[in-house]
Amino acid sequence: MRFLKWVGVAVAVPSAVLVILIAAFVARSELAHDEETCPFEEVARAPVAAGIELVDERRRCQESVEEHRWVVLRGEGRHEIGRRRLAADAYGPDRYSFTTSIEDGFVHVRIQNRGIEPAHFREGPE
Repeated sequence: MRFLKWVGVAVAVPSAVLVILIAAFVARSELAHDEETCPFEEVARAPVAAGIELVDERRRCQESVEEHRWVVLRGEGRHEIGRRRLAADAYGPDRYSFTTSIEDGFVHVRIQNRGIEPAHFREGPE
């Protein structure tokens, strides 16, 4: 009976340590990407249609991670339509591009990072 108790402890302890390490990693990553301490900076602007622009913004809050967000400007209005956080080298000059379009009156942005599944964000109704 004692043997089974120690086997159970031997199995449970590594699992518990793993859960704690994962939680600490997620908390560290999310705290590093706080808007107050690590703001976005504008990288590019793309005209989409008359009076409508898409702004590509980025931030690098951890050395190996880069996050981009895409913001639609319509007149005085400004709203985010998508974010993507990847390894910093995924946004290298020959590895990253985006295209914009208007479909059904809404802005669409398609993001391509070489070697990574493409992303598509769509502006929603106000």
